[in-house]
Amino acid sequence: MLTATQPDWQAQLAADPAHAAWSDARQAEDQRAFDAWLGSPKGHAWLAAEEQAEETCRYPYGRPAQDTGWYWEMPTWGSAQ
Repeated sequence: MLTATQPDWQAQLAADPAHAAWSDARQAEDQRAFDAWLGSPKGHAWLAAEEQAEETCRYPYGRPAQDTGWYWEMPTWGSAQ
């Protein structure tokens, strides 16, 4: 498929004041719709799935039972084993 575009189409859009107003209104409308969706049960389920995916990526073998710190933070003197 061959598509022909004008070489200065971005400059024409930037110079058109109606396009700037339309673009701003469209962006605000999209943001409101996304915020409404994010507050819905489907949005909460998506966030939970993303959180679970991040947890799985961060801890592929499961979260450690106890965070013991870095190995050089463990004392080797006294009663510490």
